[in-house]
Amino acid sequence: MIDVRPSRHDFVVEVRGLDTARALTPDQVRFVEDQMDWFAVVIFKEQANLSDDAQLAFSKRFGRLHASITTNRTDMDRRLQRDELSDISNIDRAGKTLPPDHSRRLQQRANLLWHTDNSFRAPAGLYTVLGARIVTPVGGETEFADARAAYDALPETMRQRIDGLQVEHSLAHSRHLAGTGGVFDREEAQRFPATVQPLVRVQERTGRRALYIGSHAWRVVGWSYEDSQALLRELLEFTTQDRFVHRHSWSMGDLVMWDNRVTLHRGLPFDDVRHQRDLRRTSLMLDSDLTP
Repeated sequence: MIDVRPSRHDFVVEVRGLDTARALTPDQVRFVEDQMDWFAVVIFKEQANLSDDAQLAFSKRFGRLHASITTNRTDMDRRLQRDELSDISNIDRAGKTLPPDHSRRLQQRANLLWHTDNSFRAPAGLYTVLGARIVTPVGGETEFADARAAYDALPETMRQRIDGLQVEHSLAHSRHLAGTGGVFDREEAQRFPATVQPLVRVQERTGRRALYIGSHAWRVVGWSYEDSQALLRELLEFTTQDRFVHRHSWSMGDLVMWDNRVTLHRGLPFDDVRHQRDLRRTSLMLDSDLTP
């Protein structure tokens, strides 16, 4: 029996009793899609049998997958050999802890900034699925912000000001903010040129509006960089107030799925010299969406 437990934040729900490692029935697929629409962050607990193949198969039930942005890099050894898996860990192929100055560790600094996955890509990101293989005893939580509730709470004057604005999203910009420009090379910048996204998205099935912002958001189309960043920072600070934020503490076997159209997220730091962590991410492409 599937057990659904809403959290104290009305955009996050825990689900127990659904084995994501097994092939889903059509009814189970619809159940997951419904949870994603009406909540936005779904935490599948006790997924002890989750393998890379199982996570990929589960994810593919909901659409096409992005390849990891590291797949074409010749200067970065990929521990995980499936193109659609992103390695969110501090572990090398031999199971040893990577030094803090390793290129993969440096690249992951940007995960500590509030962002929405793959907003810099075309097509952009729909869902992210993140599975826990090794968790840390302290730290390393993931925070989620409800960008729908934040939009609803904006003053009417601000909603009128931002509705219809378009924003350029850039991976190079978020790497710059995180201080990791040294691992963002010219070839990667050419592979991921800035994309234009609506500042306000409308979720298809619910009709709710959400702020589509975060560290990749670089410049409002037609505005100066300075004016753009002033507005985007104001909106980000508003959206990430405690009242809109849920903090998830990872347990072994957690599989967390979230909707990038209507949430922001960030990882929290941990002692990555003393402790190992191994999370594995799959990302679904956004095939269609509505703008106001």
